[in-house]
Amino acid sequence: LVVDTFQTAPECMAESRLRFVTDISQIESHVHLVYLSGALQYVRDPLTTLAAIADRHPEFIFLNRTPLWDFPNRLTKQLKPKSNDKEKFRLSYPCWILNETQILNTVTDRGYEKILFPASYDRPYIAGYGFLVYKNYFFRKQKPV
Repeated sequence: LVVDTFQTAPECMAESRLRFVTDISQIESHVHLVYLSGALQYVRDPLTTLAAIADRHPEFIFLNRTPLWDFPNRLTKQLKPKSNDKEKFRLSYPCWILNETQILNTVTDRGYEKILFPASYDRPYIAGYGFLVYKNYFFRKQKPV
C-alpha cells in the first residue's frame, strides 16, 4: 500500500501487490509496512498524520530522513536553489522540524516498540539552535500478551 500525492501513480505501477491511495483514511486492509521517507515534515499536521497511520495498525512503521531535534516543533520555510539563471524566484516549501520525543511518543503510545535506529548522516546547521539531525526509526507493532 502506498499513500501518494500523485493521482497518476497507479498507472505507473504494474505490481499488483501495491495499492495507491491519496488519503490515509482510504486504507482498508491490513498493512505490513508504512514507509515515510523524507515526507512527514511536509504534511500540514505531522503528529496527527503519524497518529492516524499508527491507528491503522500496520505491522511496521519506518520513518526515514525525518528532521528531529530536542526543541518544540517548528514550522520553517525550505528554500530550493534556482536550477538555472532563467528562473526568477526560488521555490519554497513549508517544512516542519519536529520534536523527537513527541514523534517517538506518538508511535510508542499506540503500542509500537522501536526495534531499529539506523544511522543518518544529514546534519544541516540551524543558526541559533545548532545541528539538526535527519533521523531514521523503525517500529514494530507489539503483540498482545
